[in-house]
Amino acid sequence: MNHLEYSILSKKIILLFCIAVIPFTCLAQKDFQIDSLVNILHAHKDDSNKVKALNALSRQYWEKGKYQEANKYAHEALAISQNIKSKVGEANAYINIGLIYLYEGNYPDAMKNFVDALQLSKKAGSKEGIFDSYFGIAGVYWNQGNYEGALENLFFDLKLVKEIGDKYREAKCYNGIGIIYQEQGNYSESMKYHIASLRIKEKLGDKRGISISYGYLGFIYGAIGNHSQALKNYFKSLKLKEEIGDRIGISDAYLNIGIVYEKEGNNADALKNYLTCLKIKEELGDKKGIALSFTNIGGIYEKQKNYHLAL
Repeated sequence: MNHLEYSILSKKIILLFCIAVIPFTCLAQKDFQIDSLVNILHAHKDDSNKVKALNALSRQYWEKGKYQEANKYAHEALAISQNIKSKVGEANAYINIGLIYLYEGNYPDAMKNFVDALQLSKKAGSKEGIFDSYFGIAGVYWNQGNYEGALENLFFDLKLVKEIGDKYREAKCYNGIGIIYQEQGNYSESMKYHIASLRIKEKLGDKRGISISYGYLGFIYGAIGNHSQALKNYFKSLKLKEEIGDRIGISDAYLNIGIVYEKEGNNADALKNYLTCLKIKEELGDKKGIALSFTNIGGIYEKQKNYHLAL
């Protein structure tokens, strides 16, 4: 991927699965902080509440990019769930583990965990678990380039969430469908689904979700050459990400803003945003993000004929 391509496509998993896969427990939906969840762990023996807290902790660490901790808590949740025979808890743990494998690019193991989660969710009659499992399966297909398989699972999910009236998951499903159309270059269909998602998130007051939708819309406008609208949406996204403290999202927003400026020929502002992105990526220890930032920064230095800095 060359440095002019949008990071929103180069970081599929972060954008689709770190945020777009739906939080599956009430604990996660209430956005409990990690300290609160740890307190819950200490207050409970090995029961369903402890499993929920462990799964929520796994997701919290996942969203912070701390995958080793996320994996640890997911496996703890899995072990306790199996011991107390909680199919829902076990399914949620498999989903978390599947996400970790997906991030690592281990698609066979990711698929195995999502399928295991699906089977358990069906046995437990958990429609939310069924949705999340199919969503994960769609993500595996998508990252493998099987768009037909991904869309098939997402449209199944969309029908399911409309039946159960889950607006949160409906919004995320629209995002997933929009992303696939986006990557296929079908920007009119992509925008339609992203706007549908945005409208629901606005009614729900979901700042994180709204920020992601603005990011997707920023990409689409940038792809069709409407740079002013691209920047407008990216800055809206950045503002919300700063409000909620989404460090990964903040860094991605700076990177995408830099790319728009570079496309406009505004190399000074592009470089400023790339350097800000790099600083955050380094603080996060995001090796892929650091590499992409250096690539974009090098491209600017090359244009400025600062070849000794570009190397």
